[in-house]
Amino acid sequence: IFTSFNISSITDAGTGAYRVNLTNGHPNNQYCCLATGTGAQSSGGGATLDSTAFGGNGSNYPNSSSSYQIRTVNGSGSTQDMQWVNSATWRED
Repeated sequence: IFTSFNISSITDAGTGAYRVNLTNGHPNNQYCCLATGTGAQSSGGGATLDSTAFGGNGSNYPNSSSSYQIRTVNGSGSTQDMQWVNSATWRED
């Protein structure tokens, strides 16, 4: 974490799976998240928000009031760790 701005920690939940934990949680899970990445050291790929169960199946809401998940993939769509992942959240009351 280089500039935390309300990020308390990041959990490595497996290859290409990261849980971003917030210092001060939002009032609910209705807030906006953004994630970008380096392309997983290949010519393609990227970072995206993911469901709380990971895997991208959309079986549950992608974030809770205190954390959200990011999944990173290579150009073939396989999970792969990235050297850099950038993320931001915001909520307007």
